[in-house]
Amino acid sequence: MQEIKLHRNEGDMKKIQESENMSSVVQSPAMQAPPKNKMLEYHNDPIQKNPPQVHSRIWQREDGSYAISYNGVDLLTFEFLNDAAPILRFHSDGDFQSEPFIQQFQIWSSTEAKLRVTVSAPVEWWNVRPSRAEKGQSIIGQLGRPLLYGVNGIYLPDWDLLVSLHGVPFSWEQKKVQKQNGSYTASLTAQMDEYPWVILIRPHYFSEHLGYKNHEPWNRRPKADTICGWCSWEAYHSDVTLENVAETSKALEPLRPWGIELMQLDDGYQQTQVPMRKGGEVGESWLTTNEKFPGGHKAIVDAMQSGGFTPGIWINATLTNKENSESIGCCIKDRDGKLIKGDWIQYIMDCTPEMLKLHVEKCYRQLREQGYQYIKIDSIRHLLYDGLEEAVRRGLMTTEEARKRHRAYLQAARDGMGEEIFLLSCWGVLSSSIGICDAMRVATDANPGWGAFSMQVRETARWYFAHRILFTVDPDHVCVRAKLPWVRMMLSLVSLSGGIMMVSDPPQTYDEDRIDLMKRTMPPLAAHAGEVGPVDYTTPACTYIPKTKSDEEASFAITHEKKKNAYPMGSLWSIHMEHGGRNWCVIERCGVTPLEEIKIQLTNLCLDPSKTYYAFDFWRQQAWEILDGSLNLHELALGDCQVVALTDVTDKKIALIGSDRHVSCDAVSVLAEEITDTKNKTVYRLRLKGFAGVQVAYTLYIAESVTIKKEAIYAQGIKINSVQVDNGLLQIATTFEDENAVIDIFV
Repeated sequence: MQEIKLHRNEGDMKKIQESENMSSVVQSPAMQAPPKNKMLEYHNDPIQKNPPQVHSRIWQREDGSYAISYNGVDLLTFEFLNDAAPILRFHSDGDFQSEPFIQQFQIWSSTEAKLRVTVSAPVEWWNVRPSRAEKGQSIIGQLGRPLLYGVNGIYLPDWDLLVSLHGVPFSWEQKKVQKQNGSYTASLTAQMDEYPWVILIRPHYFSEHLGYKNHEPWNRRPKADTICGWCSWEAYHSDVTLENVAETSKALEPLRPWGIELMQLDDGYQQTQVPMRKGGEVGESWLTTNEKFPGGHKAIVDAMQSGGFTPGIWINATLTNKENSESIGCCIKDRDGKLIKGDWIQYIMDCTPEMLKLHVEKCYRQLREQGYQYIKIDSIRHLLYDGLEEAVRRGLMTTEEARKRHRAYLQAARDGMGEEIFLLSCWGVLSSSIGICDAMRVATDANPGWGAFSMQVRETARWYFAHRILFTVDPDHVCVRAKLPWVRMMLSLVSLSGGIMMVSDPPQTYDEDRIDLMKRTMPPLAAHAGEVGPVDYTTPACTYIPKTKSDEEASFAITHEKKKNAYPMGSLWSIHMEHGGRNWCVIERCGVTPLEEIKIQLTNLCLDPSKTYYAFDFWRQQAWEILDGSLNLHELALGDCQVVALTDVTDKKIALIGSDRHVSCDAVSVLAEEITDTKNKTVYRLRLKGFAGVQVAYTLYIAESVTIKKEAIYAQGIKINSVQVDNGLLQIATTFEDENAVIDIFV
């Protein structure tokens, strides 16, 4: 296919378009491409809730710019900023008309030219990496809508559309995606020449390209709620009692202002026989509590709410009593009419519409009516792979039917509990759960051992590309009573990455150091994935550690490393923050094996190496300037971590670089950073949020040209305890007096 040369400086575009015809792909009347004027013709298409898998259109606007339109909007607009001879190529080798559907555009110039591209859509979009992190690169997460250095993907979560830009370096003109007049917009510039800029457009990216067929975000997206709470399982296992719940609710109440909001009762409250009687409903076993919970679900909910916590409950998708299961007439039987059993799940519900209506939907509706707002359904993967697929193995149904019935179970549960309940699918990432659940537990059962902690890091890393797109990542609860460095590493990671943060210990195990760790990492951020490439299965998930090996020796075996290495899977993260007028990045390095001291290029963190940054080590409360485009990170022992915030201070007089309140440095207590320039003064303002009595130290960068005096600092709703100025840093120690506070600094 020949290229289309469009010379804006040669006069009448219409004449050029109408005077030339496109060559056809094959010389057949039935296989002719439309003429150029038709291919550049504007289409006034409607915006559709379910975006079509159809050609994007490129057309020339009245102002001489070009636009690529998709789903009724000009998604990409191209404007040459100087006289140029642009060349566009589309259709033919740009169509890639296969499954999954990919469209390719090429744009280049026969002369050097500066190009501005504006991205605009009526729905939210994120600047993402279209591939997973490679060796040396950090795993990317985001808070808000930051624009990142060198990151070439644009993802629209409501439309499941991925656009990626290849071949030409570019730079964003803003620091974040702006919302203006109902559109999300940002612009970039690129220097064009004879090398083509290739644009790939992939509609229905997660559903078609990555194979998650049930992902239909235009119908339902997973809730974006942050979850921070306590789970009873690893604290008490099935021996849990009502007294345990009540005592924990009382013990954790002082932590509520710091962000913990939920209590979830796990296995141990229900009847051991499911169903509990012949001919009875399955739900009776879950709705009728055992002797350890004499007040029933009302007493459980009351105990949780007495400490101000949102009630949550665990339930299982298995049947345990053979005789009673047989009596209800809705279990899978073999050809001889005998009940079949599956590994890990025992007797298997047939998941027919009648069964689901009576035994599943009704049960979940009644749990909701008891007052639970968070429901964890366990054995979901076992219901499929060890249950319904066991029937497939025996030739009793097809795999297609098994998958259909599995999803029907989850849909019945959702229909019963309603849309307002937060639903955790446990465990494993299952296509059947997508579009129904809000979160998936990606790891197996956690515990205080190193095998569990290392697994939590690896599985969080493995599935992070889907985080807050397909589901919220749940790495399982963190056992805070474990070794302190391990706890610090995992709580930091869950908090920064935005996963479900559940702790699971008897409250008497929480000493001062562990309470301090929880305070500084709660609540987790509402962060989402910053990379959307396919899942990587090459790193083992195995948590087994031979008794003959130490934790350190086993870590090398599990991660396929033979010695200290800079970049094993899950060890390097960068969470880019756009919040309250600030843009910064927080790096976490996790000791999934013992790690050597390294120098990381800022480009591998998606940061512009030409800028000047201040680094702030949160756990050490140390700051330093970065001038050479690289970040030094110290050696880490097994299970330890380093968390460093990086703030661009180029051309700034003053800027917040860190605090000791939250590991995000600080997206929790700082609502906004505002700068007002007057004729004589610059007024720098921090808008803050806390609670009476909490002490927070804020660290700020100040330029060499700036002199700060204590009397130039004013506070409202917060007490200034001390002010220190040293070597370009300003540290302000405070105590909150009210929930909302302001600090003004006159520069």
